[in-house]
Amino acid sequence: MPESDPTPADRTALDPAALSLTDAARVLSAAKNGKVTVDMLQADVQAGAPTNTDGTLNLVHYARRLARIFQGLIGAWPHLRHGASRDVMGVVGRRRR
Repeated sequence: MPESDPTPADRTALDPAALSLTDAARVLSAAKNGKVTVDMLQADVQAGAPTNTDGTLNLVHYARRLARIFQGLIGAWPHLRHGASRDVMGVVGRRRR
């Protein structure tokens, strides 16, 4: 292993219950396979995303908020439900006789 690679003991552990917006953006970008910026998170915090008293983000609470938002979207557009999309795909996939 090259000397510049940090060993597991050298890495700073992240606390998912108290992530800075910078760390949260990095973690979410890696999980999303896309780009989540600090500005995006800051806008979400200003829109009501929960934060700890020190301004850090609890990843579990943030994920719960996103799930509730998505659940609300599902309620508004029932065709987004997994089962409904399967039903739609079944209808679309049928051949006319």
